[in-house]
Amino acid sequence: KVFVAVQVASEAGGAASRLPAAFAMSNETKGVKVEEILACGFDRWYEDFQSATFPSRVVSLSEDFVQYLLADGIQLPATVAGDGATSDDGNSSGWGEGGSDSDDNRPSFPDIEAAVRTAIDDLGGAVLPKLNWSAPKDARWVYGTLKCENVKEVLTLLKSSDFISHDLCNSFDHCCDRNQHNSRPDIFHLVLRRWRCIDESSEFRCFVRRGQLQAVSQRLTHLFFPHLLDPAFAELALRSINQFLSDTVHGKFPLDSYACDIVLGKLPRLKVTLVDFSPWAPSTDPLLFEWDELEALTGLAAEFRVVQREGEERSKLENYHCVPLEVAELGVSTPEEIEDLCRRAERR
Repeated sequence: KVFVAVQVASEAGGAASRLPAAFAMSNETKGVKVEEILACGFDRWYEDFQSATFPSRVVSLSEDFVQYLLADGIQLPATVAGDGATSDDGNSSGWGEGGSDSDDNRPSFPDIEAAVRTAIDDLGGAVLPKLNWSAPKDARWVYGTLKCENVKEVLTLLKSSDFISHDLCNSFDHCCDRNQHNSRPDIFHLVLRRWRCIDESSEFRCFVRRGQLQAVSQRLTHLFFPHLLDPAFAELALRSINQFLSDTVHGKFPLDSYACDIVLGKLPRLKVTLVDFSPWAPSTDPLLFEWDELEALTGLAAEFRVVQREGEERSKLENYHCVPLEVAELGVSTPEEIEDLCRRAERR
């Protein structure tokens, strides 16, 4: 096993009971509905939970902009192509400068560009971008970070991400009633979240079924944090999470089965900050659990899992969607090497 499991009873008491591990997912998991997916969209829940999460801005996207995100290539509007750093010779350089195309042929989204600039200023000068559900984590290789300080960086990450494409094209794939709805949401939103440096050991995913906290997993399963092995920490964490769900989420969030990502503050209080909601569905990564295990947890206790020792971490999902094959075959991997590759290509 690559985790330590700790069971801590909730305020209602009791112990978790288990079914045999080898059983298929229940109809509850297979039968996720479109409305449940939509309920987990950031634009749906943020207004009700502003005080419990990081400051953010939501920008409605035009259909033209959605099609721009889906189009091949990373051509940026002329008004943002020069944003950011310059090369050694003083000329702007990097991704998405559009080659020799004239400004007349470049895309143009002045309202969205202005909204993004305003949001970045309002949120302290740096943001993390995402769409309704997903952040472009798989595009981190472009700049070495998801931190964006200008419109160019935001658009480049969105255009480089398979996760963003999934939001746009495949968000309803696992829904049992997808044939009764459009194949995708009518409106997409760009979400800009204030950039925060977060202690990676403080990130967790909580699995709630029928209003009951069933499981909590370390969020970053590719890292090992020895202090998370302490059973006393697990007990305090689960009590804090249960209290947060009871006081803040239950009665406000429309679903009674879901997953949510959180950040825990420092001991002894372990204040909970909400990061995101996800559906109780196969499209949500169960991290250190398997979905059949989560379906089997039916008691009043929550199970807490973290990576147990060095060498037993799991790979990050986004690692399978990172540097394009053509770039990797050139031996390029770091942001600096990628930028150098772009500069050399432009001089040819």
